[in-house]
Amino acid sequence: MKVFISWSGDKSRRFAEAFKPWLEQVLPGTDVWLSSEDIDKGTIWFTEIINELENCHCGVICVTRDNYLAPWIHFEAGGMIKGLGKSRVATILLDLDYGELKQPLNQFNGLRMDRTGARHLVKSFNKVAERPIKETVVERSFDAFWPELEEGYRKLFPLMVDIAGNKESSFYTVPPPKPPTIGEAALHDLKPSVKKKTGKKKGSKSLQKYKKDQLYLFNMH
Repeated sequence: MKVFISWSGDKSRRFAEAFKPWLEQVLPGTDVWLSSEDIDKGTIWFTEIINELENCHCGVICVTRDNYLAPWIHFEAGGMIKGLGKSRVATILLDLDYGELKQPLNQFNGLRMDRTGARHLVKSFNKVAERPIKETVVERSFDAFWPELEEGYRKLFPLMVDIAGNKESSFYTVPPPKPPTIGEAALHDLKPSVKKKTGKKKGSKSLQKYKKDQLYLFNMH
């Protein structure tokens, strides 16, 4: 399984550099791709990013208060939506709350970098791996390596370690869209009919098709 890590800014980069080897240790066989450069590196770099996204299975975005509005983070988030789909991407909230996120970052599930949040993310990635590792093995591996990541996080965000422990939730799942009303479904179907060569018209979209077109995110439970 290949995982794409997005970052922007010094603290976000330093955390991502620590998270990459840690995740590869906890989930053997995982290949984490981490860019070594940040924004404004030219069109060739953009092409490389897009190519990597096409080869990845999951993605994480390391979000801080300093970068959550950064164009580069939004660029890669858009690339993840196109290359991975919204269902296999999560934001790691390093020093801010989920409610502070704006589009497009608030379209993804998010987690705090505490023990519960990190464990939740690891298990989620393991579930979508081509060859999932036994849960008991993942648990032992996580428990063995978690102190290392926690120490690195504590050094970068010393105030957030204690705050995160006092929060009610360690992860946030974007709620699914509400079922459309009859009127909304009708409006969705109001498109010009297209005649085929046989003279028949294409049928309008059904309510079920309407639902499939809406945003359904990967539930990381």
